[in-house]
Amino acid sequence: VDEIRHGVSRVAQIVRDIRSFSRLDTPAAPCRVPVLVERAVQMARAGMPNCARIATQYDATSEVIADAGRLSQVFLSLVLNALEATPANDGIARTVDVRAFDDGDSVVIEVRDEGVGIAPEVLPRIFDPFFTTKEPGKGTGLGLSISYGIVRSAGGTMTVESKRGLGTVARVTLPAASSVAAAGARAACP
Repeated sequence: VDEIRHGVSRVAQIVRDIRSFSRLDTPAAPCRVPVLVERAVQMARAGMPNCARIATQYDATSEVIADAGRLSQVFLSLVLNALEATPANDGIARTVDVRAFDDGDSVVIEVRDEGVGIAPEVLPRIFDPFFTTKEPGKGTGLGLSISYGIVRSAGGTMTVESKRGLGTVARVTLPAASSVAAAGARAACP
């Protein structure tokens, strides 16, 4: 009975997360990055294999101005990509590290894996629409392209650093809400 209760509670949380995540037409508003990242991490954990682990560290206190649903979509895509790129290693749990921290007038989100890495000749094309290295039927090649567009529309940048056999770091940098407000105030002053 306890296992059933736990299972029902977990399914209810997944449904709440999906409903929140699916509201992709909300206007840009101040939102807290750790809340959005944690929502994406929880969704990724729902279907995660037992041989994987996600470690999180949230030091970001600044808000950003963005569409919360679309930004959560970006974080979910990055976490899922990192999990896919990190194969099990002789029974040792694979780990994806997710960090959010303030960096001056910006909020930075990093998703780091110790996976297979991205080949140097592929790296320049990863944000191209419909570009994928996955076998047919396994991916559309739109995840990173859409994520890149969402981040750009929020005034941010998205970069990926990778070394074959050593892993990948995807980094999203967004302007803090306070710096956006300050820039708007400076622009309004004659």
